[in-house]
Amino acid sequence: MNILNECTFLTQEQIRDIEEKYAGRYVFESCLKDKDGKWLNFPAAIFYTDKAHPEGSNYFAMFMLHGHPMIADGISATEGHIVGVKAFNGDVIYSRYRHDYRVSPDKTVFIDGGRDYLRSGMYETDRFVNMKVNKDRLEIVKL
Repeated sequence: MNILNECTFLTQEQIRDIEEKYAGRYVFESCLKDKDGKWLNFPAAIFYTDKAHPEGSNYFAMFMLHGHPMIADGISATEGHIVGVKAFNGDVIYSRYRHDYRVSPDKTVFIDGGRDYLRSGMYETDRFVNMKVNKDRLEIVKL
């Protein structure tokens, strides 16, 4: 299975520049929690670094806010499980944030809802997978 976790708003070159500047590794794209513990409705690129920030975690998030690049602690994006759906070609897709409607490249499945809710046209429950962040990787896990 191939988890499609590419970033939708940063190019590969920008990701490489961020990785080099901050000694981090791109993990996946997701949303962050706000100060009240609710999921925000925009994507953030989550990076892992071996050396934790003195006032934070090993994860940092890059995102755009009103057209400006921002950086924040990315630990909230790594909490809990992320639900994905396996397409018929083996690709796994997931919704990164609320109202992020995603269709697999082979056009056999879709998913929506981010971390807030799950909507999919898939009724074969064995096609749903749970994923979790493990350091610098997004992995499929068994519950």
